[in-house]
Formats: sequence, C-alpha cells, structure tokens
Amino acid sequence: GLGDVYKRQLQHRRFETAEHLLLETDLSVEEIALDVGYENQSYFFRQFKERYGMTPRKYRLEHYKR
Repeated sequence: GLGDVYKRQLQHRRFETAEHLLLETDLSVEEIALDVGYENQSYFFRQFKERYGMTPRKYRLEHYKR
C-alpha cells in the first residue's frame, strides 16, 4: 500500500543522507545512524549492509576520496 511506498522513500532518503555523511564528514557511524533516524545501531548496520553489500565503515574507506 501507500504506507510501504512512503516507508521505502523515507528509507531511501535516510540512506542517501547517511552516504553523504559517511563521505563528507568525520562523524562516527554511530552518530550518523542517529542523525538519519535510526535509534537502533545494529538495525542500521544490517539495513546498510543489505543495501550496499558492506558495512558503513568499509563503505567509507572504499569511497572516501581525500
């Protein structure tokens, strides 16, 4: 239903923001999870890994350009 679409869009936006914060800031992964609205760290990690095939930390290391 519509709720699902909304939830997916919200999640998509949260991860776009998380991605941006991982690459553009020095915030810890924990802080980023909270910033994008995940109280539950391990849930954030699981979702991130499912989406990107790697942990947030590894994502940061592989994509960080500085």
